[in-house]
Amino acid sequence: MMERDFMETVNTVQPVRNTIVHTSTLLLVLCIIDAAFTDLGLRKGLIEESNPLMNIVYQSSILAFYAVKILLPTALLSMIHFINPTSIIRNMIVFALVLYLIILSIHIYWVVIVIAFV
Repeated sequence: MMERDFMETVNTVQPVRNTIVHTSTLLLVLCIIDAAFTDLGLRKGLIEESNPLMNIVYQSSILAFYAVKILLPTALLSMIHFINPTSIIRNMIVFALVLYLIILSIHIYWVVIVIAFV
């Protein structure tokens, strides 16, 4: 009986964990793309970094800028294997993904518009 309950729990948790891993992986990819577009916009003088912390990081080291942009979602992706996928965690990851999609869309729009008119 106990083994059956354990297997039911594993079968229920695994698809949720897979979804969180896929969502977090997408978040990592978006972070990398955003870092590249932000770097391009900053190098060309087309945009300014509005996040004061990231501006300081970028001004001190472009490599550190990329490291922060990549390491934060990578840490999240790594931690998922050690935590239970609660609804709060799932909702926070989805919220971060949606927020990043909006931010990335704005960055791409700015870069494309400015390049088109320059």
